[in-house]
Amino acid sequence: IQNIDYLKIDVEGKEFAVLQGAEKTLQQKKVKLGQFEYGGTFQDGGITLKQVVEYLNVKGYSCFEGPIVPINELKPETLVEDYRWENFLFINKDLL
Repeated sequence: IQNIDYLKIDVEGKEFAVLQGAEKTLQQKKVKLGQFEYGGTFQDGGITLKQVVEYLNVKGYSCFEGPIVPINELKPETLVEDYRWENFLFINKDLL
């Protein structure tokens, strides 16, 4: 696979494991845009939204809640773990 335009991840609490498994693909910035589900399964799996956002930031991606505009960007230092079901977007920073 040369590039992935859109990567949808919904694996009931194993989203972080999927992202870690795609480390090389993410590091090479082969994914343009992605989406992952967040909710109670994160808590069940012992992972946090902060972990996922920090991981993606290090790999060169920005995460957003809703439309991809600066006000919606997730910042690890201000995240509150509420485990409310939601989908978040991540985008290759080179495309912003």
